This record gives sequence, C-alpha cells and structure tokens, in this order.
Amino acid sequence: MLRLLFASLRFVLALPFTLTRYALARLRPRDVVLQLDLDALHPLFTQPAHLLARLQGQTPRLDQLTLLARLERARDDDRVQTIYVRIGALRGGWATHFGLREAIRLAAERPNCRVVAFVAQPDLRSLWLASAADEVWLPPDVPVTSQGFGAEVTFFGEALDRAGVEVDVLTAGAYKAALEPFTRTEPSPANAEMIRALLQSMRQVVEAEIGGRRGEDVELDLLGGGPAQPEVFVETGLADAIVPEEQVRERLGCPEDGDTRLVGLEDYAGPVRPWPRWPRRPARLGLIEIKGLIKDGRGPGPTDRAVVAACDAARRDDRVRGVLLHIDSGGGSATASERMWRAVRALNAEKPVVALLGDTAASGGYYVATAARQIVCPPTTLTGSIGVLAAKPVAAGLLARLGIHQTRFELHPRATMFSAGRPFTDDERAALAASIEHTYRLFLRRVAEGRALTTDEVEPLAQGRVWTGHDAQQSRLIDRRGGLPAALDVLGEAAGVADRRLRRVGPRRTLLQRLLRQTGAAEAVEPLELLALTRDTRALAWCPVRLD
Repeated sequence: MLRLLFASLRFVLALPFTLTRYALARLRPRDVVLQLDLDALHPLFTQPAHLLARLQGQTPRLDQLTLLARLERARDDDRVQTIYVRIGALRGGWATHFGLREAIRLAAERPNCRVVAFVAQPDLRSLWLASAADEVWLPPDVPVTSQGFGAEVTFFGEALDRAGVEVDVLTAGAYKAALEPFTRTEPSPANAEMIRALLQSMRQVVEAEIGGRRGEDVELDLLGGGPAQPEVFVETGLADAIVPEEQVRERLGCPEDGDTRLVGLEDYAGPVRPWPRWPRRPARLGLIEIKGLIKDGRGPGPTDRAVVAACDAARRDDRVRGVLLHIDSGGGSATASERMWRAVRALNAEKPVVALLGDTAASGGYYVATAARQIVCPPTTLTGSIGVLAAKPVAAGLLARLGIHQTRFELHPRATMFSAGRPFTDDERAALAASIEHTYRLFLRRVAEGRALTTDEVEPLAQGRVWTGHDAQQSRLIDRRGGLPAALDVLGEAAGVADRRLRRVGPRRTLLQRLLRQTGAAEAVEPLELLALTRDTRALAWCPVRLD
C-alpha cells in the first residue's frame, strides 16, 4: 500500500515537469543522428573505472548491456533515422567484439534506419565489426592493417633447462598442451594441429559474416593482404566510401549549423514521452560472473566459495526468477570447478540458469557451464579443452648450481612427492596419473550429463582440445550461437520474465578485490596466481590459448 501511495505521489509531482519537457522537445529539431562511439574496452556489464583511469580523466566506456538497452529505445524513436558508429582502437577479445557487432547488426535490422560505420583505425577486426552496418566509410591515406589470422607461441623449455629448472607434467588428453611452453622448444604435433584448426575456424566465421553482409562478390582474400591503401578496399567492395573525418557530419546530414542534431549514445534518453513512467519494479533476472583464474578457498577472483555463495543467494532470493551465468575463464583448479558445477546444478534445479560464454570459457570454465540449462556462445569464443593436467616445477639443477642442498625426512614414501627439489619417482607418477585420469573421467561424465550425450560421444571432442564457438555448436557442446541479446532472450523465456534487466547476485567484493580492480593489477597478477596454483592444486583444468 505504501509503495502504491509513493508511486502515485511521484507521478503527480513529476507531471508538470514531464509536460514542460515534452512541449520543449516538440519545439526542437525532429531528426536525430545517434552516435555510437566504440573505443577502448566495452565489457558486457558495468565495471568500475580503474583508479589510474580516473586520475587521467578517462571516462568509463558504455558496457554492452547499457548499449543494447539504449539502442532498443531508439527503435521506437521516430526522430532517429541514422545511427553513426565510429570505430576506434578497440580492446578485448574476439567474443567481446562479437557482442559489439551484434549490437550494430540489430540496429541495422530496424526498418527505415540507416547505420553508417566509420572505421578510424581500420584493421581486420574493425572491418569485421563495421561489416554489420549498412555503409562502411574509411578515412583517406590511412593504411588498412588487415594481415589475416596468425598466432605466435613462445617456448621457454631450453631457457629453463639452461637455468637448471624443469617442469614435470602429467596430462590426461593428447591436446592438453597448457604447459608445453615450459617444457618444449616447439609445439607438439597435436598442439600445432589444434592451433591451425582454431585459426582456420576463426577465418571461416569472419569471412562468412563479412561476405554475408557485403555480398558474395567482395574480395575476401584482401583481408589477409594488408597493409593496403583504403582505395583498394573500396574498389573490392569491402568498404563503400573514403570520407575525411571532418566531413562525416556533413555526409550524415547533420552539420553543426543544421537542424538535425548529433546525439551521443551516452547522452541519449530515448524517445519523448508525453506521460511520466511509473516506477519500474526491481530486476527479476540475476547475474553471476566467473571471470579469471578459478581457485579454491578465499581470495580475489572467482573462487569456489564465492560462486557457491552467489548461487545459494540467488536460490534463496524470491525476487530472482532466473540467472545469467557469464563465464570468461580459461579454467584453473579442477576441484573448485567441481564445487562450482554442483552449486550451479542445484540452482538450475530450482530456477533456470543460462550460461553465456565470453572470450575464453574453456577447461574449468566450460566444466562449470555444463551445469546450466542452456549454453549460449559467440562463434569466436574459445571453449572446450576437456582435459586435466598436473605439474610441478623442478629446480634440482638450479639448486645444485647455487650450492643449495636439501635433506628430506619421510615417514611415507610419497610424503615429499611435490617437492621442487626432485622430479617425480615412477611410483609417484603412476599414482598421480591415476588421480588425474579419475578427474578426467569425471569431467567427461559432467559434460555428458549436461549435454545429453554419452561419454563415448564426448571422448572424441575431449582430449584437451580447444574449439571455437562455431565448431562447438556443430559438435553439440553448446546450444545456441549468439551473444548477450540471445542469452537474455533464452533466459527471459525460460524464467517467464519480459524485463531483460540484470542485477548482480552474491557476496560483495573484498577490499583486495576492489583495490586490484581499481589499479588494473588483476590481469597482471594472474600468471603469478597460476604458478601458485600449480604448487597448491594437484589437478588443473586450464586452457591458456588466446587468439587476440
């Protein structure tokens, strides 16, 4: 009753101001060119600005959830006849950029709306984004640095050997090559085969999407022939025009002294409405994120305790009707992944959980995703990597060179098997191999259960092999190709909720987590965390492959 009274009072008080705003808006120019400025990093969800960025006066970029919501408002705004997308120096992975491309594609599908993309720093990725627009403009005299797809892997095996250090590794899966850079001087045949297949799959996805929007007659081979001058891309149909940036507004029909306004998406409030809106109810869809190295216990990043607590909170919250599980992780601890899997499965038994995969959702990250009701995945995501490994660094040669000696006292023969002062014995290797084989078989069963397959059907897709989202869909490892809009549609339908807004569920971040995020140090400390994880965790479900 009090809520209704408060809402009615708010409506009455806001009415004069709304009518005045509506009358003033009707006197303004009718047409609006909406500007979407894509630059730096646009995460899926709101992230606090780093402390250093704030000191430098940098404003946080629009997250993709907000970006999509404002573009959705523009669909009902008759004033918006043109959307101008300026693509600058973007950061992030291929799946993150797929989300931005989906936003452009959805805007271009609106009837009677022209979407123009201006590529300020043209390269392969920005051309792929821009191809979703109706028109692609390039600046003059700026070479297009589109060299195609490639990968470079650095191997430290010989350097470590010279230093007297080796890494003793056991793996379950022929393609589980996570620690090859520390043990070899070149990739194994299986690893080389996997990397070539990933690059070929990414090329197939990008060329198919560019060709689908630009037409079959475009010269797609030019995408790997850069750097080249922009005129060549216009001649071959990959772009429409060469336009100096200072002439963009005039070409769009919104010069500075004209009637049509250029409005940035950050400042866009939506169509003019004659009546104030009633207060909206709280969001009914929850959001749980698993981002970074998966670890046991407490600490910064996605730990099993934090994710289990978030799942329990969502399960107990009557206001939450469904949960979006966003995973952007190459994995980590196999035991922590199993605990997360159990928590997600328990939540999914009571409320629908839809997993949305990020740039990388492989190994332990994919392990957790299989507990969800459905998995939505961009075609450029790296996923799969169904395999397990165990390792320890061995510094016996380095210690001897430095004149450092160790004496061990063992009441049991395997008491010091994880000592860095010696390699595994044959007995220890056999025991550890049996342990990781058990974890690998459990991984296969989890995937089989979540994907409605048999373990025999999963086995050829496993062995630690990494797949693109495009190939994973064909292998039934995921349910649907798509980004955030597709995941929200699937979750909203399953939960019976029309409102696509999200609210985070789970415990607050610790002080250390906030400091790491604010200073931008979270990404820098991840390799150190991984080294610590190999020491403390006996089974790793981890995928280090990156195609950035």
